[in-house]
Amino acid sequence: MNKTGIEWADHVWNPLTGCRHHCEYSKAGCYAQAMARYRKTTSAKAFLPEYHPERLGELVEATKGITFAGSNGDLFGAWVPEEQVKEIVETAAMYWMIKEFTQSIMFLTKNPARYVDSALPVLRKHLGKIDASIWLGTTLDKGFTSKGWDENLPGGQSRHCSTPDVEERYTAIHALGWPKKWLSIEPLAPGMGHYYFDLIMGGLDVQWVVIGAKTPTRAKDSITLMSDAEEITGACLALGIPVFVKSSIVAMNPDWPWCRDFPAGVKLATKPASYQPEA
Repeated sequence: MNKTGIEWADHVWNPLTGCRHHCEYSKAGCYAQAMARYRKTTSAKAFLPEYHPERLGELVEATKGITFAGSNGDLFGAWVPEEQVKEIVETAAMYWMIKEFTQSIMFLTKNPARYVDSALPVLRKHLGKIDASIWLGTTLDKGFTSKGWDENLPGGQSRHCSTPDVEERYTAIHALGWPKKWLSIEPLAPGMGHYYFDLIMGGLDVQWVVIGAKTPTRAKDSITLMSDAEEITGACLALGIPVFVKSSIVAMNPDWPWCRDFPAGVKLATKPASYQPEA
């Protein structure tokens, strides 16, 4: 468990690190991979997945505020063994049953379809009808083309896998039967505002949206990105979905009244909602 400079979270919890998604922007600077190298929490530069069961108990160290689960990897990636995923989710559910445990735990993945079999049964088993602040989210970027990787199997065999594209992720999170769902639209690609506006206005069933741009941002993209963020925000507000626009976009025009809102019952414990990390 670590404190974090992520402006919408108080802490990050990483019982599993590393990732095999071949994001289009990863070579130019994947946030998670950069942080992993800095903290030396994964295998060398390859960002190889590693499980850290000794970190499961760290979750109790922060009983209030917002914790981002899996900031240095993808806990629900197709390569993660089922038993590891369920142990992580079960830990979150069990700690939520602790008296006065008022923390909001935010899961995020590019493989949200896996929530159905790997997260929901565990959460429902332990929490039942408890209104726990455990959030299941997905990242929407410009990943329309699924890039694959080779997964090694016993006997020297391998299989080609792929990361779900944006529309697959949207469909999965929209249909997911869980009351607390969220989107991270980051990095927002210039000119994508119309696409996300139409997607959200189609009746997106989520309860929070975070919008952020890739950093550093090229100056020539700033105006387009601001317009995109405003368009997405407008669609969300029309449906009553709270929006948090990250400082990577706010900094482009600090005088604009950007939305930096949290869902009801979710709030930071160690920093103000208006907190913006230093550049």
